[in-house]
Amino acid sequence: MRRAAAVLTLLFLAGCATEHKVYGPDGREDHAISCDGAVLSWASCLDKAGEICGAKGYDVIDKGEETRTLVGAPAVYRHMMIACKP
Repeated sequence: MRRAAAVLTLLFLAGCATEHKVYGPDGREDHAISCDGAVLSWASCLDKAGEICGAKGYDVIDKGEETRTLVGAPAVYRHMMIACKP
């Protein structure tokens, strides 16, 4: 039962890269991107940034990664903050 819970948790964390809009200290619209889970990688975050900003490109303002144990299994949390170039 414990193993099944761990597998279900990992599958839940292995979704898609997500994004939401935020505003930086300079008033510019930024985007917070998360690409958490064992299946996703930094490439997933970068792909999402490319989808958001397109050909004009983007600046990476911040990024980080943390590994925590969740239900006896490691869970990776990745995040980055970007701003599309004008």
